Amino acid sequence: MAFTFTPVVAGNPVLATDLQEPFNNLQEYINGGMVAGDVSANTFQKHHIMKGTYQPIPNTFNFVSGITGGQGFTSIDEKVSFITQTPTFPAGGEIQRKYYPTTSMTFYVERECTAFFQFFACPLMFNYALSTTTANEREGSINIYVDDSTIFDSKMWTHEEWYATEPQQRLREYYSQFYTTKLSAGWHSIGLEGYTNGNTIFLINWGFTLECWYDNRSLSGGQEEPQGN
Repeated sequence: MAFTFTPVVAGNPVLATDLQEPFNNLQEYINGGMVAGDVSANTFQKHHIMKGTYQPIPNTFNFVSGITGGQGFTSIDEKVSFITQTPTFPAGGEIQRKYYPTTSMTFYVERECTAFFQFFACPLMFNYALSTTTANEREGSINIYVDDSTIFDSKMWTHEEWYATEPQQRLREYYSQFYTTKLSAGWHSIGLEGYTNGNTIFLINWGFTLECWYDNRSLSGGQEEPQGN
């Protein structure tokens, strides 16, 4: 039978119990109260009525059409993410890109899909002994990785700045993204990595979002596949 709405009881103030009953009725209807007569085969497709699945740890929703999710952190949360000079920039050794903690998302896609990942971050360079000339400026990087590939086009830099004789720390919002029309079926991990020749790079505000969809639409100028090492 068709859904029957329960009117909210008029009152000042409106009590939570007045709202809960119609919410419960609607939830029960969606999750099992529907009958064939409520749905027109000419109007609805399965992805219009199938219930999505929420994954609380990665904060993602899985739908028939794809996946959406993301996370965000600010200084109010009293959380930071960081990388250090060791082991990302060992003396006499090669650069080793390392992951920024809590900036990644691991997820599963049922079949080849289009994916769009974007991030923002406010990096802060910290050194125990600050440079005294522009020639000795410390620097560091942030870029996106997809599985085992580094997305070099997403790389952004931060470094010390000097004005007159006083050191100034750069604190600006950085933004970059990754887009592909051919993300293969299976498990994937997308996130941020980088390196620094300073002591530490802190991210004090950062966040990211992920969208994957299974239809074959593509955006103009998209990146066909991950490019990296």
